[in-house]
Amino acid sequence: MIECFLFSKRMFLRRRPTVVLFGKQFHTNSHLWNQQYPIHKQFENMDQFLEYFQSKMPVEQMPSMSNELQTISLSKPFNKKSDIVKIMIKGFEKKNEKWFQFSLLKNNHQMIHQNYPINDFIPQLVSQMPLFSQIQFYYHPQDFSQKLWQFTRKSKQSAIQWQEMIRTIKEDNMKQETTQVNRKKNYILDELDSNHRFLQEIQFMDPTNRTIFPSKFSKYKQMNRFLESVQDVLQDSDLHQQEFHVIDFACGKAYLSFALFDWLRSKSSSSTEVHLHGVDVKQDVVDWATTIAGKLEWNNNMHFSCSSIQDFQTPTANMVVALHACNTATDEVIKYAIMNQVKYCFVAPCCHKQVFPQIENDQMNSLLKHGKMKQEIASLVTDALRAKVLECFGYQVDVVEFVDSEHTAKNLMIRAVKKQQAEVSKQHWEEYTQFKQFWGIETFQLDSLFDSTTH
Repeated sequence: MIECFLFSKRMFLRRRPTVVLFGKQFHTNSHLWNQQYPIHKQFENMDQFLEYFQSKMPVEQMPSMSNELQTISLSKPFNKKSDIVKIMIKGFEKKNEKWFQFSLLKNNHQMIHQNYPINDFIPQLVSQMPLFSQIQFYYHPQDFSQKLWQFTRKSKQSAIQWQEMIRTIKEDNMKQETTQVNRKKNYILDELDSNHRFLQEIQFMDPTNRTIFPSKFSKYKQMNRFLESVQDVLQDSDLHQQEFHVIDFACGKAYLSFALFDWLRSKSSSSTEVHLHGVDVKQDVVDWATTIAGKLEWNNNMHFSCSSIQDFQTPTANMVVALHACNTATDEVIKYAIMNQVKYCFVAPCCHKQVFPQIENDQMNSLLKHGKMKQEIASLVTDALRAKVLECFGYQVDVVEFVDSEHTAKNLMIRAVKKQQAEVSKQHWEEYTQFKQFWGIETFQLDSLFDSTTH
């Protein structure tokens, strides 16, 4: 698979733009690539462009062309107050027919999904195109090459720039990279005895040849890496008790929930009942996950609720997980685990906003005076505080890289296993307070766990 992205100047400062060829990363400006721009056109208005575009993608040829099309991205709406800020379009199979899913990202970060049959795809796409200043079409790679179409327009009145680019790997490097490509990695989910029905239902796997769709392979790797992290610390004895309960907070569309549930069932004894409860504040994703669980006939042991973390109430669990729960939601998950004596806690934090405005240290001014560096330091300090709080309450904690940074910058995971039932450790408490004082932090979300009589 090749994934090609346009990077802003700010992102370029963070890392050089790359593409991924069958899981191997290359710099787009490296010596490995030849880039050609065989077509570069300019159109004075939208009507002229749409006439050209519809000749490029006629409805009668869509069944064959749709097999090559990987992703369409519409971004940068002209209306800065638009309710929809981005649209991602991907194809999928439904009852042996080609459909397209429009994923509409709203300005409140909510995602809406709309599915259209192939005959309605072009009209729906054309109706959205005039609203965005940048549109990109990515095609599946063929023979170490990748095709990209790009539409750009500065304003609704300005001319439209249209480029059709082909990127190919240089012949001298092809043999070397083919050797790397042909090396097959074994994933945990590949080893399950199940027929991978859940991967098909969540539209990760092609049911005809049982291979992962290229557009989903990055998330598939993330799911497997998470299961490896769980496998490293999970004790076999826990999967031989009568019941094992898991809560997945901020579960979203529950891709991870289904993978974790299937894997735990495969590892547990025949007498152990595995239960998983997914929690999210978005009713649409809860309904979607509930429907999938019903199709898989897992709905007796899998349940999903629309609730905040603070308001969720359920009997105690053996494990809580939360991947990329925003801001202080990660702290609420940690608080839930500590207050309910949950043995296993796995959290991969997302954005951090509470510590950033507080952090201050004259000795570290050379770092903190630069906004980007301060942001990175604030993230690390926040996660260090979270780890230390867990240690205060008897957890053995380590912080590991969850996935490669090429997949997401939010790639740290805090793994915690309850080891002691004793009171708060005085040593860890003193280290926690000293660490806060060093960075000038007065209040932290998890401070409420320590009452006035603790020390």
